[in-house]
Amino acid sequence: MNGTPTLKLASVPKYLTSGVQLPPVDALAGLSPSERRVFELIALGYPKKRIAAMLFRSTKTIDRQTHALYAKLGIRDRVVACRYAQACGILADGQLTAEARMVS
Repeated sequence: MNGTPTLKLASVPKYLTSGVQLPPVDALAGLSPSERRVFELIALGYPKKRIAAMLFRSTKTIDRQTHALYAKLGIRDRVVACRYAQACGILADGQLTAEARMVS
């Protein structure tokens, strides 16, 4: 792996998230700016080591922020995070939308 996104949303079978209750869109407001950026990078499919390098943080810090944002959003893993980002309009066609880039 060279630090490129590893999760392609289109390749994730919908049955992996079927029956999963996604949080309301306004739940994103509860994230800190730093957690929001980590969430966006997770949704884009970047592995935690690459996220840590991109944000100049340790992987332990990224782990803590990931667990915190998952708890705040009530989601369980990065697959659900990707679906949630897509449902919120943050992610479209595997890229951040213009609105999401403005918030970052």
